[in-house]
Amino acid sequence: MPCLRIQNFVQDKAGSGKNNQGKVSALQNAKFEFRLRLDFGNKEKAHSIGASIMPEITPYRNIRSETIVKIKNSLILIDIEALDKTALKASLNSCLKSIILAEEILEVE
Repeated sequence: MPCLRIQNFVQDKAGSGKNNQGKVSALQNAKFEFRLRLDFGNKEKAHSIGASIMPEITPYRNIRSETIVKIKNSLILIDIEALDKTALKASLNSCLKSIILAEEILEVE
């Protein structure tokens, strides 16, 4: 079972318009930010599950939120910036549903 750790939830984020890599975000007026770190304890499992999220976060699919997924060893890092709470929740739910489904499929194999 993966370890679910909520690293940071910031409401009314400071409007610098830059993400943690110094790049200008497409959502310069984003007010809500959510960072999620999932540790699967297994590099291959993290990469398989991370790959299943990618279709859910295609660029320009959602104009009210931006989701960035990174896979580092056995970790999946998800960063979401949104203009409102509803968009944040929808983006997070979309990612989590994909993760849960992928994990259930891997357990069946």
